Amino acid sequence: MEKTDTKTKVEDVYNPFQHRQVQKPNSDFRSLANLIKSSLGSGILAIPLAFANAGWAVGLVGTIVITFICGHCVHIFVETSRACCRIERKPLLGYAETCKAAFANGPKPTRKFANAARYTHM
Repeated sequence: MEKTDTKTKVEDVYNPFQHRQVQKPNSDFRSLANLIKSSLGSGILAIPLAFANAGWAVGLVGTIVITFICGHCVHIFVETSRACCRIERKPLLGYAETCKAAFANGPKPTRKFANAARYTHM
């Protein structure tokens, strides 16, 4: 016999996407362009020096590895932001609000650092 959980979690019921009202939503291409733009930023100026010091082989492999690490970190942050939106029952959280919500709803020892976490992005 299958066990059914009669308790319904708040995170499962609230869908933040249904409550969002964005005037100009990003397309997939624009989101990718923003990700590339933010990743390249000032780092584009340091790439020639990095390749000169590391060499072509290590430079190319290192660039690819760092690309996957950065992409993975962005993915983790987006998933955390979605989960915090569900918990907080808010349609959208920015970077600072996500940091605060993650600490405020996380393990008990980290909850006292929620307000400080909001200002760590500066």
